[in-house]
Amino acid sequence: RRIGASEFVPSFAVSQEIDINLQQVPISVTQEMAPVNLNSGAIVDLYGVPEPNQDFGKKDSAKLLFTGVSIDSVTANEFGGRMLITLLVPSQLVPELISYIGKNQLLIVKRIVQ
Repeated sequence: RRIGASEFVPSFAVSQEIDINLQQVPISVTQEMAPVNLNSGAIVDLYGVPEPNQDFGKKDSAKLLFTGVSIDSVTANEFGGRMLITLLVPSQLVPELISYIGKNQLLIVKRIVQ
């Protein structure tokens, strides 16, 4: 596809060199928690959304977890269900992301670059 005038291109998309500071982290989200047109190379923000069946003593709401994360790959289940998304995450943030995975639903918000 064509690249727009002010569109960001992740460095991994145009370079043969591997950024050793990034790690591939797979996550699974329901299809309604990610944009329909999500694809490899997209830049996204991740929000933690409390599970609907959790009992919170206070008003917990969505929390921005990470900004500017690159999508490495997306595999959607053809029959509804879940999407497997591989994120490219800076190594120092991987443990924090993993700790959120079991505690929150993850909502993926795609950045629109014009």
